[in-house]
Amino acid sequence: MLTSVHGVIASSLNKGTRFLAVLTPIDYATSNTVRVNGGSFEVDWGDGIFLPYADGDAIAVALNTGSGLITVKSDNVITYTRFMTDTFSAIDIQLSKTLTSLSNICFNLGSLVTFNIQDTSKVNQFQGSWSFCTSLTTFPLIDTSSAVNLQGAWNLCILLVTFPLINTQNVGSFNSTWASCNSLASFPPIDTSSGTNFGEMFSGCEDLACLSAIDTRNATITTNMFLTTTLLTNPNAGEQTQIENGFNYINANACP
Repeated sequence: MLTSVHGVIASSLNKGTRFLAVLTPIDYATSNTVRVNGGSFEVDWGDGIFLPYADGDAIAVALNTGSGLITVKSDNVITYTRFMTDTFSAIDIQLSKTLTSLSNICFNLGSLVTFNIQDTSKVNQFQGSWSFCTSLTTFPLIDTSSAVNLQGAWNLCILLVTFPLINTQNVGSFNSTWASCNSLASFPPIDTSSGTNFGEMFSGCEDLACLSAIDTRNATITTNMFLTTTLLTNPNAGEQTQIENGFNYINANACP
């Protein structure tokens, strides 16, 4: 969490606030667009004044270089939000328990360096969520216990060097989930037992050398699952073929 925001936003909240996001713009000349679905919402573009918006998009230039912050809030049951323009260096979603979809929430935000979200326990759709976020080097541990679709969620996050052990027990689609994350060297033992679509899951992960575990026994698609993962030695080439044919792989030695 971006701890510097707490004092700024505390006075603007009431007991009914259900959604709250604090954004850091990359400059004070470019228009920023935020999409919020589920009801009306308000945005403080940096001058301390909250402007009302109907369900949909809010567009404006950040105003206050002193605070460097944009604050979005709502008392309604917000089910979806998306940051539409590549104009944010940091996104901190502090209240989010009513969200049910994060599809494309940060799609193509190449300027984004820091992302945080407090509650994703009800979110089931994550397709394309952080795809093309090419400046992210780390990603926080989030609640994915309700997730069923991770298609392309971190596709082309080319600077990610580590990834947390998220809950994927209910996920059916892993299609292109970490494709072209070519700075990842190893991967934790996620539960893929419900997975059916593994197409291009790790395709283009050129630095990937080690997987802890992968269960493809329910797979219907594994096309190009390991395409151009030339450094991957655990599993080895034979084991990769078995995985693509529907096999439960468990690494005998933990990934470094």
